[in-house]
Amino acid sequence: GGGGDERFREKARAVGEYFSFRGPPASLKRRIRSHFFVSWRKSGMPYNEDQLLEELSPSLRAEVLRHIGSTMVDELSFFQGFGDEVVGYLGTRLRRAMYQQGETIYRRGDPAHDMYFMLEGEVRIRYDGRVEQSVPGLDG
Repeated sequence: GGGGDERFREKARAVGEYFSFRGPPASLKRRIRSHFFVSWRKSGMPYNEDQLLEELSPSLRAEVLRHIGSTMVDELSFFQGFGDEVVGYLGTRLRRAMYQQGETIYRRGDPAHDMYFMLEGEVRIRYDGRVEQSVPGLDG
């Protein structure tokens, strides 16, 4: 609705201000804008889910988490065997990350701060500039 549209416009304004401050080249600006547009469209998160769930009663929150968990287990067999409420809780902690083709996700030796579940696409693992392995997403 309107609230999500306003948050998107605010994000677009902030990105524009960042461009003015840092002055990236046009090609990088296009990639950054594309990233935010695609991420926003696919995220389904124009609201603060943590705050929304926190405001529910414990029993209603548990029911919502069970629903989220059962949906995730149906879509991702990786989560089978865990309780729906646990999977639902994990699902509320996951954040979608979008990468464009050719973009580096992680460099060997960098500190690891995130864990990724690749849902779509393929990742190529390179070492010394050579493709060592291609890993498909959970969709393929």
